Amino acid sequence: DIELYVHGQHGYWASLRVEPDLISWIKEAQKEDNEIWTIVENLDKQVEFHLDDDNVLWQDTSLRIKPDLISRIKEAQKEDSEIWTIVENLDKQVEFHLDDDNVLWQDTRLVVPNDVSLRESLLTEAHSLPFSVHPGSTKMYHDLKQYFWWNGMKRDVAMFVSKCLICQQVKIEHQRASGLLQQLDIPVWKW
Repeated sequence: DIELYVHGQHGYWASLRVEPDLISWIKEAQKEDNEIWTIVENLDKQVEFHLDDDNVLWQDTSLRIKPDLISRIKEAQKEDSEIWTIVENLDKQVEFHLDDDNVLWQDTRLVVPNDVSLRESLLTEAHSLPFSVHPGSTKMYHDLKQYFWWNGMKRDVAMFVSKCLICQQVKIEHQRASGLLQQLDIPVWKW
């Protein structure tokens, strides 16, 4: 039997648990038009599988952002004036380049346009998913900067995390101190 587990909401990433004798069958199934492989191939990133110690054939899960959000970013790039300013000056910009689909990249990071709702969606997904465990601003910034870039990203991440109600209630640095230490009574009698 093959069991397909979709983790997160709307298929962020998936695991395939297989019996050892089916590993060769799975390698052959990649060549056929199978429903599982159709689902996996529709994800908007390169899919790589390998077998781990727990006998789970799994997809690379380093980026768990929804594929439709990535495509929204790519579409919004076409309408953003800041991005077109960068594109017009590409000969002067060493770190920026266009790919074959006219999508702007800053080295290996996707350039996010100046769209507040789009950036808010990206920050919400990176911060509030069950798998991300509400990271602090430094961790969240370092995670996001591996894949995305926009002007003022570090500031936006810090502002977003500082406004998160769950983080304010749970994180220890936001909790009140229990109060001043009370002096212990000095015993009058010997023991």
